[in-house]
Amino acid sequence: MRPKIICHMITSIDGRLLTDRFEPPAGVTDYNAFLWARYEEAEARLPHDGWIAGRKTLERYAVSLTDHALEAPTERQDVIGDRHGQKLGVLFDPSGRLFFEKNTMEDHLVFVFSTQVPQAHVDHVQSIGASGLFAGPDGRDIASVLDRLGDHFGARTLLLEGGARLNGAFLAQRLIDETSTLVMPAIDGLAGMPSIYEHSASENDPPAQGQAMELISAETLEGGVVWLRHRLLSQAANPPSKA
Repeated sequence: MRPKIICHMITSIDGRLLTDRFEPPAGVTDYNAFLWARYEEAEARLPHDGWIAGRKTLERYAVSLTDHALEAPTERQDVIGDRHGQKLGVLFDPSGRLFFEKNTMEDHLVFVFSTQVPQAHVDHVQSIGASGLFAGPDGRDIASVLDRLGDHFGARTLLLEGGARLNGAFLAQRLIDETSTLVMPAIDGLAGMPSIYEHSASENDPPAQGQAMELISAETLEGGVVWLRHRLLSQAANPPSKA
């Protein structure tokens, strides 16, 4: 059984993601510390086995970005490292761009690749004690990856902490069970800034179609931050018309 997915994010009241663009609440001097304190406060109250993020989110932790050529898609076997009781850090990196000389993070890293990633890169991932899972020729077979995270590691709940596109892909594939949204008392207001969920779809095929939301809780945290938790109730993909 796949793990439950909770999308845990910080946003402005207009749904934007770039926190360095937010105006700090009145009286807050160290804004980064304030942001992370609220985020980790909520995260600690969400029992979970690890987190999920994308390449853009994790670039700052990598030594460099690789520039290898992709290969023709082939059948590949997952590489499973020893978790050592750690939480999971699942990195969606379809092209295998992130390069770590060693695992400098506290969690067991699980890279998610397309089947076009060179074997030499996969071998390196294995050499640093990390795991590698394959998500089809384009790296978008998310559902299969989640099943294997449950099978290989016994993961029951994971926090999705990606960027707009990764979150949007999970949403469009109906793989988000709950949302945990920290709404900062701030407005971005600029058109084109990244939002929590973004997915390329037509106006007639919105990614959240058929996914009603039910409020779990609403709580005000320090500094006027509002923590909203919702449950997604997935309905039929194409509900009958009410003609």
